[in-house]
Amino acid sequence: MRSKTVVDSFPNRRTIKKIQGLPQASHDVTNFIKNTPEQIAQSLGGGGASLNVANADPMEIEKFNKANEILRGQGQPEIQMFGDDVKQTIEEINHKILKTVLNQCRGAFKSFIAGVPKEGLVEEYNTFIAPRGKSFDDVHSWDNLGVTNKKDPLRSRLMVLLDEVAETNKDRLEKDVLPEFAANSGLQTDKEKKRVVLMSMMSNFVRAIYYKHQNPEKIYGVRESAINTLNEVGKDGLIRRMITRVKSVFRR
Repeated sequence: MRSKTVVDSFPNRRTIKKIQGLPQASHDVTNFIKNTPEQIAQSLGGGGASLNVANADPMEIEKFNKANEILRGQGQPEIQMFGDDVKQTIEEINHKILKTVLNQCRGAFKSFIAGVPKEGLVEEYNTFIAPRGKSFDDVHSWDNLGVTNKKDPLRSRLMVLLDEVAETNKDRLEKDVLPEFAANSGLQTDKEKKRVVLMSMMSNFVRAIYYKHQNPEKIYGVRESAINTLNEVGKDGLIRRMITRVKSVFRR
């Protein structure tokens, strides 16, 4: 019998039950980020294809709409897209996962980033960030993490962690990673670029946990690395807080 892993019960039973109650899509929007509408139509034609576009970028949705136009012209069944009715629920779930990660899994996230190769960080930025040309406050990861409200205290807490990780990985980011980032009119400073690529990785970390309970077939690449790291490193926030409290008692 397989022993339970950290992620099996993370973040908590109530949230896991909510995730499992949401409708599932047959395909992952992310897999088609580099495809043209023609390629999407060819790949998903034939019927039965569905996509959850709740957190998809408008540019991506437009590609799928054009793919459906092609399929209609060919007399084929269209790709079924849904998401508006579950978007708020998904944001609330991811917000909960992020909050729990910041409370309990900072060490796991740091270990995860340390294990992502230079090529992985460059690919993340050049594929999912630069082409969209969004400013720092409007990048797509805020939606994926469920922290679209700029006054949400979780945004500030996330920035603190990202800056810690950026400082720890300063040499690698500045010497090996930043020089290979594609041009992006939305982000002006190196600090913003480092924050955004690390935030995108946090999005992968959070969504990996979400998909582990919703559709494990979507666990691959950096998401798989995130799950493996969390299971190996475990939760750390609660233990650290307990140690801090005990030490403070003895200092009195």
